Amino acid sequence: VSGSAIVSGYAVVNGNANVTGNARVEDHAMVSEGALIEGNAVVEQYALVPAYLGNSVTVMGNAVVRGEAMPTGGTISGSAILEYDYTSDFSLSTGVNDNTEPYDEGWSVYYGETQATPPGLIASYSINETSTSTPDLYDEFGTLNAILRGTPTRVFDSTMNGNVLSLNGSSQYAILDRSLGDLTSGTYSMWLNPSSATANQPLLYFGSSSNTYLSLTGRDSNGFAHLTISVNGTVQQLVSNVTVPLNQWTDLAVTFGNGTATFYINGAAAGSAVISFMPTNVLAADNDSSAGSYYLGRDASGNYFTGKLDDIRFYNQTLTPAQVQNEMARTGPRHGE
Repeated sequence: VSGSAIVSGYAVVNGNANVTGNARVEDHAMVSEGALIEGNAVVEQYALVPAYLGNSVTVMGNAVVRGEAMPTGGTISGSAILEYDYTSDFSLSTGVNDNTEPYDEGWSVYYGETQATPPGLIASYSINETSTSTPDLYDEFGTLNAILRGTPTRVFDSTMNGNVLSLNGSSQYAILDRSLGDLTSGTYSMWLNPSSATANQPLLYFGSSSNTYLSLTGRDSNGFAHLTISVNGTVQQLVSNVTVPLNQWTDLAVTFGNGTATFYINGAAAGSAVISFMPTNVLAADNDSSAGSYYLGRDASGNYFTGKLDDIRFYNQTLTPAQVQNEMARTGPRHGE
């Protein structure tokens, strides 16, 4: 293990494996038998990366190997994600890949398009589950489903041309996977339609204590979006320079990386600030004894969001302005839109 690489949690690196650069091996993952993990790659959860039967395995770039994936050869690079039960030796540079897709003929006709774009998309919630009472928000490309609490409803919205998530501001929210906050650079985006003038209602919240957390809110008392990251009580903030209106749809994105965070509102840059903290800095340790809060639509203090949300997306790359605009346009009820 060398460079700025990190091995944490219950992860194991053994044999002749090499973890270098800014790579991370976390949770219960294992890297062994001469595998190379480098760049900004992440091997997490219960993934196993061995060099199998003489094959070499390299995970590099912004690639992610998660779930119970076990690549047995090839180079995993770019923005590729291996997850669930993946066990193959292909070289891959894009898409969410497991042993079901793309081999299953039942997979959407949009496979070729949706799996190839956009870069770094690690989870996407399009709020178009077949049943409006399903207790989960399905990750449209992968398996990082969110768990709904308080029985929020999905309602059809003509502006968004599909179902959206409606939250009542008092008891309804979703629990997110910890890995969505385990980022050193990235982008969070969503469409929001707030219906309450109450200031600083939470959109996203990741935290491990009262003074170590990330909070994204859509509107302060003057209508501006806020990103706050506090690490052991030291606070860094970004405030948008464009307001988010009540009772209408607005696309809100925030990018972070290389010490800078930037808001985008309806695809246009809306303020930047120097922020050296990263979302991964606020997470609780990933073990059975450390509690963390990872929410959509609420925070750890019991504040909730009132209104509607759609197309909530998480990326492990700092999207460019052009990519932010492309993602804003990529919305709709069909898989991959």
